[in-house]
Amino acid sequence: MDLVARVNALLWTWIQSLRSVKRISLFFPFLLFAFLQGGLVFVLLFFYVSPISSLLIPLIRRLSQESALHYPQFYFFLPGLFSKVNGWILNPIIGWLFIGTATLMFAGWYRERPLSTGRALAGAFRFIGPLFVVGLAEWMVVRIVMRLFGLLSTSVWHWGTQSPRLFMLTGFFLTIVLITPFAYTSAHIVLGKRGILGSLRGSFDLARRNFGLTYILFAIPSVLTLAMNMVLQDAPIIVARTSPTMIVVLLFINIIITVVVNFLIVGALTAFYLRTRES
Repeated sequence: MDLVARVNALLWTWIQSLRSVKRISLFFPFLLFAFLQGGLVFVLLFFYVSPISSLLIPLIRRLSQESALHYPQFYFFLPGLFSKVNGWILNPIIGWLFIGTATLMFAGWYRERPLSTGRALAGAFRFIGPLFVVGLAEWMVVRIVMRLFGLLSTSVWHWGTQSPRLFMLTGFFLTIVLITPFAYTSAHIVLGKRGILGSLRGSFDLARRNFGLTYILFAIPSVLTLAMNMVLQDAPIIVARTSPTMIVVLLFINIIITVVVNFLIVGALTAFYLRTRES
């Protein structure tokens, strides 16, 4: 596609995704995952209650430091703890099931053959193996590269300590570069009925031919989550100026924003996938 065609495709894709907002049931897969994230926040808040304390206290010590077990310092570390547990457990283990479910529901909506959440969830569950494996592959690539980036930035460039916001911003754009090739794996699996290697090849090829467009589909909505992460980075200041409970409020706002962001991204990626396959 030439530049004009790519711009037209980008605008068309956004329009399809935004039109989907009126179909409230399309939010259900993202709301189910948000429910799990909200449960994670509550579990962390009551880390000191038996029997979960025997698991969470050592985990909090490992992920942060001893002072995180005390009030109000716990709230300084709460956003980071939530991010780590969410990123290391919820997203890689179960997140891809909900993405597959949402992809099926968006495809049904675009094809004027809408699916209920239950039917879409059952349909995605049939492909849970491939969805999990490709999701884990993406997760591992991102974690390994970002780990190396973090070590390099703190030991050589000193970004991590001297310019934390610059470090976060650079990491944000680098992360999107890393996940862009995997953008269409879910669609290839649940819609194209491809296996693990086939979905990876298909996604990499489609993303390679439309890298800029796919990157933008990820980047523009994700700026909202970047902004919230930057706000939560100042948790000690927020606690000092307001109250510890404000951190909890902001975390739930962040979860709601993530629902909207993921809705727009999955809706747009599904629309573009169908455009390339069925136009």
